[in-house]
Amino acid sequence: NQLDLYVNEKKVLSNDEWSQPNLADITKHVNEGRNQISMVARNQGGPAGALAVLLFKTQDGSVIEVVTDKSWKTSISESKGW
Repeated sequence: NQLDLYVNEKKVLSNDEWSQPNLADITKHVNEGRNQISMVARNQGGPAGALAVLLFKTQDGSVIEVVTDKSWKTSISESKGW
């Protein structure tokens, strides 16, 4: 029912309405090279899931799409440095 999205440990989006997709411009939080994208998702009963589709527009105008999948690490609790 709730979601917080972080880029490089800075909260960039909060959502408490699961049925509505959200958009956030994270440009100022993205560094050249490696970046860390994290989600904290909380459910208040019933089936749960979290999905993110991230679109990155590069300087040359091309778009890179990153979609959450089984390669993303998950945990039932927050960990330092995640």
